[in-house]
Amino acid sequence: MAAYIALAIFLLVVLLVLLFDWNWLKRPLERFVTERSGRELVIGGDITGSWSFTPTFTFRDVRFANPQWAEQRTFVEAEQVSLTIPLRSVIRGEPVINDLSILGANVGLEVGPEGKRSWRLNPTQDDPKAAIRFKRIVVERGVVRYLDRSDDTDVVAKVGARAEGTTNLEVTGRARKTPLTLAITTVGAAQALEAATKADSPSPSFRGKGRIGEASVEFKGQLGPGYGVAGTQMDIRASGPDLSAFRPLARAAVPSTPPYKLDVQVSVAEERVDVALRPSSFGESRLLGKVSVNLGGERKRVEGVLTASPLDFDDLAPLIGAAPSIKPGETASPAQRKTAAAAVRRGRVLPDAPFDTTLWPNVDIDITLKAEKVVDSGRLAIESFSFRARLTEGNLEVSPLAVSMAGGKIDGGVSLLRRPDAVALKSAIRFSGLKLDRILPKSDTVKASFGQINGSLDLSGQGRSVGTILAASSGRLGLVMGPGEVSNLLLELVGLDGGEALAFLIRGDRTSKLRCAVASMPIKNGTVVAEAVVFDTEDTNIVMSGSADLQSERIDFTLHPRPKDWSLFSLRSPIHLRGTFSDPSVSLDAAGVGARAAGAVLLGLLNPIAALIPLIETGGGEDANCQALLSEMRSAATKGASGSMRAKPAAKRPAAERQ
Repeated sequence: MAAYIALAIFLLVVLLVLLFDWNWLKRPLERFVTERSGRELVIGGDITGSWSFTPTFTFRDVRFANPQWAEQRTFVEAEQVSLTIPLRSVIRGEPVINDLSILGANVGLEVGPEGKRSWRLNPTQDDPKAAIRFKRIVVERGVVRYLDRSDDTDVVAKVGARAEGTTNLEVTGRARKTPLTLAITTVGAAQALEAATKADSPSPSFRGKGRIGEASVEFKGQLGPGYGVAGTQMDIRASGPDLSAFRPLARAAVPSTPPYKLDVQVSVAEERVDVALRPSSFGESRLLGKVSVNLGGERKRVEGVLTASPLDFDDLAPLIGAAPSIKPGETASPAQRKTAAAAVRRGRVLPDAPFDTTLWPNVDIDITLKAEKVVDSGRLAIESFSFRARLTEGNLEVSPLAVSMAGGKIDGGVSLLRRPDAVALKSAIRFSGLKLDRILPKSDTVKASFGQINGSLDLSGQGRSVGTILAASSGRLGLVMGPGEVSNLLLELVGLDGGEALAFLIRGDRTSKLRCAVASMPIKNGTVVAEAVVFDTEDTNIVMSGSADLQSERIDFTLHPRPKDWSLFSLRSPIHLRGTFSDPSVSLDAAGVGARAAGAVLLGLLNPIAALIPLIETGGGEDANCQALLSEMRSAATKGASGSMRAKPAAKRPAAERQ
């Protein structure tokens, strides 16, 4: 008896399957979706389906409305929609559509106020869990529009019909305020939904070109296994005037650059994107390296190591808000040339472009740049350069910062802390072993000189740009140089054409022995004060007084000669260094103002100079000359005399040298 019952049930099921009309589900399905979503679903054509645990359904002549708040009235209107859905996901209440194929469609995707999304199917469209998950989507002969007024995005993608295995896609509009126009061709795209349902089916390749903002782009690649994004490989070539134009699109602190030409290979994983930078140009610099973007975890993170060979030092200017050099042969965008020309007209030198810190907290960044070959047009003897920049939760730290220069090194670190209306800077830089004869390669005068410079710069301040930070900064600059030889050094160091004036200080344009040079210059509220600046030669002490204002960019320094042989004094008068950073001038004080007693002048310099002597670090007792200078200053100050400060008699030079 039981066997007959089982056979009867089996026959009824077979009969139901054979006679079942899927169109019987049309009206119940329309009512169910409309009631649950609050949006009208109309199925004008037939429904077909298959019996399995992962059935495929095909709907013809379908229209599904958008929410009432949406500008686009229709979410999808298609000639045919096919979908494959595992019944198990429906039973769990978390439906997943493995494959969706849309033919002849207009699709309107939209982001609304308060985080609403038109593809969420709950009545208020504010529940992320109400969005159906799609693993693969195939669109043929349709138009897809994505609209988000909150970030100025309106993109239209037109998908053409298949032709001999290829499909053309045209993308136009703007994405996060960035205009874009792309033409894309896919090769071997899915001919039907069944082709995409198999994970091992051949993935289509694609190629395209167009413009994103002011950048020209060309790309080619292949989607990952099973038409997934994960596993996608892509080669991209792009060129444009400034990489920072991608900031709105990337929602990240993309650095400012001179005009660039990029050649990269992109590999996409589940939660990671790897970018291999082939030799690419930024201005006159060429960079290569690897960068990875980690999309998993609580915060996005960018990490990478880049190598530059060569690195044109001018190309780093945009990083601090300055324009690259606009001299002939240098590379700069039209906007950067305009900015540089405006700065020249204003007579400003310090960068005044404000830092854009709005995107700093969005993505953490850890990038190391190494440059084994540096080009700086011969202005400074920079041999190599490297830094590690870490942007963490909106705060930037550049450390270590290392520069090999003039046979010595400059190292230290800089931090920039994001504030509501400003950036707070703190830096500690050290100079060691800089060879005087190699500092200014283009200066024949300095090439004939020698000596070693050590020192430090500690600085802190707050502002919206490099210029405003320096204008309000405080700290101290200290420099020390042991024994050496100089010829017209003082004015060469500040780039002035003042050799004739300096002849009154150091025997015409002859080389003179330098026993010691010390500079202690405190910085307070943007004013650099020559607290203790002394150049000690064989027969003369040269003392500098005055200050430089980093806010107005004006200098007012005076060089006072203090002869050790009184008979030479009548030939020497103070020299003034005045003017602006962009237009300094040198003048001789013919009236001889400032010829005060050496003891009175040097009395206030003892402690600052004594603090700087240990920076020499040359070893072997070579700081004896600076120690001697300190002893002579103490002696002269103790006497309080108005006469000259005498040193121990220097050895007489041969007659030929005195000529």
